[in-house]
Amino acid sequence: MKTVSLKFSFFVAIIIMMVSSSCKEDEKIAVTGISLNETGSVTILVGQELPLVATVEPANATQPGVLWSTSLPGVVYVRDNTVTGLLPGTVEVFATTIDGALTVSVEVTVTNFADGLAFKQKEVSIPRGTTTTLAFDFTPHSATNRAVIWSMEGDADVAEIDPQTGLITGKEYGEVTIRVTSLDDEQLYDYCTLSVVPVPVENVYLNFDKMALLPQRTGKMDFSIYPEEAENKDVTWASSNTALATVDENTGVITAIAPGIVTIEVTTDDGGHTAELTLMIVDEANLGNNLLLNPGFEAQENDIGTALDFSGDITSWEKINANWINNFYPGNTNNPNQNNANIIRRNHTFFDGNGAFFVNHIVNNFVGRLAANGAAGFYQLVDVTPGAVYFISAVVGYNRNNPGQMTIKTDETLKILSPDGFTVYHEEPIITDPSQNSNVIYVKGAFAVPAGIRTVRYQFDQRNNGGSQQNPVMLIDDCRFQEAFVQ
Repeated sequence: MKTVSLKFSFFVAIIIMMVSSSCKEDEKIAVTGISLNETGSVTILVGQELPLVATVEPANATQPGVLWSTSLPGVVYVRDNTVTGLLPGTVEVFATTIDGALTVSVEVTVTNFADGLAFKQKEVSIPRGTTTTLAFDFTPHSATNRAVIWSMEGDADVAEIDPQTGLITGKEYGEVTIRVTSLDDEQLYDYCTLSVVPVPVENVYLNFDKMALLPQRTGKMDFSIYPEEAENKDVTWASSNTALATVDENTGVITAIAPGIVTIEVTTDDGGHTAELTLMIVDEANLGNNLLLNPGFEAQENDIGTALDFSGDITSWEKINANWINNFYPGNTNNPNQNNANIIRRNHTFFDGNGAFFVNHIVNNFVGRLAANGAAGFYQLVDVTPGAVYFISAVVGYNRNNPGQMTIKTDETLKILSPDGFTVYHEEPIITDPSQNSNVIYVKGAFAVPAGIRTVRYQFDQRNNGGSQQNPVMLIDDCRFQEAFVQ
């Protein structure tokens, strides 16, 4: 019995000791904190490695492992505890404990110093009076400190440069040298040759793209150069068919020779830019119907009676009112009155005296008259087709006391007007009876209708300056407005 008892006690003791030992091994020591050997922010270069040391507390923590990560993987690469700079930028690098996910971080800025500086162009030209900046780059391209300072070598009258912004202003023709220097390293610099040249021509424009002339007439088309500041505005003119029309290569004066269609071209001396004009030379044998109503100012005899003239409404013609005359000739007219526009019979005694010079030019029985010593005029509105060509003509007579009192002045009397009253076309009169006291002229011409214009005014008017410049009587007959068919 004693023997059995001793053996049982020993067995129980062994079990108790084993259980006690197992409980001690299962007790875990948790992580309570983590810190890094670097604090605040750290700067490294592209390609440089930064070893980081993470300290876990307590030192005898059961699981002291740490995981590494970054906020921008493209800027740095983190492997184990080593950070490698990839591209310039600023990131956060994190160390996180496996036990408890406690996190600590450090800010890492990756920078890249330049080892080269160069202009993208070694020679640059700018027009006088303009500004520019010059392009440059550092090597490596990822260099972070790109601050520079600018300077210029050469004549300060040619150009000037802002040392901070690099803005260059061309002042006079000439050449200077521009220098750009790194603020970080004065050994990094480059030079560029800058030439200040005349403002170049970029284009040339004509004020119209179509013109119409009668044979043996001349015309001149206005042109404009773009930009307006261009230095060389010289141009050369040429005709596509000199048998139909010629053009003075220097002045641009066009002379129509025979009916047909010709291209007139203007070319800039600077840059060779061109613009074209289509010249339509009208054949008077190939015209349409007269678009004017009552072109001879005719009236029934009983509308006039025995009066010298008739100041009432005139069939198909409108009288210009005083407001229009004052607006069109501001400050340059006297005694405007629409009743100064009237008609007169062929068989009236007027044509035995002051009007005798015009008798042989009356087509039928009446003529239009603009009375002496008063501003007045007639007009009709005529519907037209944009792009079409029209022929216009009239017979006009007037008295004058001296050349200074000429009613019909060059480029001023027979007008084709847009409805707003602005002159669109005019023709020079042809004087056929140059007496000292009276003239009879046959006015005729042709014009092409610009795009967008559908109505024009066929109009006669004369101003009256008053005093010694009183206007004389003016007589009008046989008016025509016909479409021209040019081939």
